[in-house]
Amino acid sequence: MILEVQDLSYQFPNGFRALNSVSFSVEAGELLVISGKNGSGKTVLLRCLKGLYRPRQGTISLNQESFGLVFQDAESQIVGQTVEKDIAFGLENLRLPRKEITLRVREAMKTLDLLDHAHQRPRSLSGGEKRRLTIAGVLVMNPDIIALDEPFANLDYPGVLQVLEKILLLKEQGHTILLVTHELEKVLSHADRLMLLDKGSIAALGPPEAVREQAPSCGVYIPRGMPVEEMSWLKE
Repeated sequence: MILEVQDLSYQFPNGFRALNSVSFSVEAGELLVISGKNGSGKTVLLRCLKGLYRPRQGTISLNQESFGLVFQDAESQIVGQTVEKDIAFGLENLRLPRKEITLRVREAMKTLDLLDHAHQRPRSLSGGEKRRLTIAGVLVMNPDIIALDEPFANLDYPGVLQVLEKILLLKEQGHTILLVTHELEKVLSHADRLMLLDKGSIAALGPPEAVREQAPSCGVYIPRGMPVEEMSWLKE
C-alpha cells in the first residue's frame, strides 16, 4: 500500500464535522476517483492528506512530501512570471543544483506539452493549459501520489480533453492518482475504484461498476443506462 488512512476525522473550529472516521487504502499505480456532493468532505480529505489541515483523530500512513496536490483554482497555484519559472519555483525553494532544476523542469514541460509555452506568461494561457501548468508544477517535485481537486472545473471541451489525456499519461507512467470530481461521465471508465463520500463518511468504495448504483443517493449524477466503460470524454 502506498497510502493507508485509518479512522480519520476532521472538525472545523465552528464545530462542523467534515470527516467522520474515514478509513481506506490506496495501491501504488492506482487511479482512485473520489466523488460526492458539495460539502461531502472531498476537498477536506485531500487537504488532510497533504497536511494542510490537522485531523481531529486518525492516522495517515504517508510521507507528506511525497503527496502532490493540484488545487481546483489553477490561478491560486501560479506564481511564476513565465511557465518555465513557475514550474521551477518549488525546486528553487529546495535549493537544488541549477542543472537538476533545468532537467526536471524540461521533463515536466515535455510530459504536459508545455515546451512551446516555456517563456509565455502563465496568465495568457487557456484554461486547459493553466491546469496542465499546475500539474507540471506538482509533477516536477517527483511525488509518489498526485491528487487533483476537480481538475475539469470551468474547462471547455478541448480543455477537458487536454487535462484528461495528461492524467491518463501520468497513470501509464506509474503514478498513483487521487482524482476528486463530480463529473463522473468524463473519467469513470479509467478509474480502478470509485469512492463515494456522503456527509463526511465513505458511503461506498469499490470497482466503479459495483458502486455506481449508490451514486444518486449520495447526490452524484451518473448517466443511466450507460456502461461504465463508456464513461469517458476520450474517443477511442
